[in-house]
Amino acid sequence: MAKKFDIKNVSMVFLPFVPAHVEYFKSGKHYLGKMKDGEWYIFWYFNDGHDEYLQTSDDMTYFKLDDLEYWAQLPKLEK
Repeated sequence: MAKKFDIKNVSMVFLPFVPAHVEYFKSGKHYLGKMKDGEWYIFWYFNDGHDEYLQTSDDMTYFKLDDLEYWAQLPKLEK
């Protein structure tokens, strides 16, 4: 028998990206963002000691900070 899942609607506030928002990203949390190419990704901040990136769950997919158009912190969902 297939497992049933509860569907929850959660409101999220998306902010247009400005460079000052990088300080929020340094918290290590995951975010949902819309890139300037129109694609949506879950990302987190990554700094390799030389450059800053937005890393996705695919280790080969990352973006420069300037590629981000809108972002929101992923909400905590109760179980």
